[in-house]
Amino acid sequence: MKYVGMVVIIILTAGVWFVLTGRNHATTAKPTVAQTTSQNYASIAKQAQTGTAMIYDVRTQDEYAAGHFAEATNFPVQDMSAGELPAFSKDTPIYVYCRSGNRSRTAADVLKKAGFTHVTDLGGLETVKQLGGVLSTAGDTL
Repeated sequence: MKYVGMVVIIILTAGVWFVLTGRNHATTAKPTVAQTTSQNYASIAKQAQTGTAMIYDVRTQDEYAAGHFAEATNFPVQDMSAGELPAFSKDTPIYVYCRSGNRSRTAADVLKKAGFTHVTDLGGLETVKQLGGVLSTAGDTL
């Protein structure tokens, strides 16, 4: 009976240790890409207008043609994943967005792994709208 009690105590202790160390790793992990920004879209677009930053719509060409945000350039995530990368200084601020945030997250990770140091994932279209972006549709003058 003493043996069973010791085994139970060891198992419980090990379980608590795994839970505590697992949480510790999760809370200390550093994100590789900025996922939010305190800037509004107008200030980001102004940076792009002056050439001090880039805004990439990482959706497909057809999605981009159907409507995109001011100053955004189409650079599909598929192209980035295939090895095509921006041809400018790696410390240039880059902002990426897509429809829902999934492709922009992938694009941001690709850019960061390629050595770009100031990458911000703006997320999806709705998030960019919340930052003040106005989506121009195909019928609008872009």
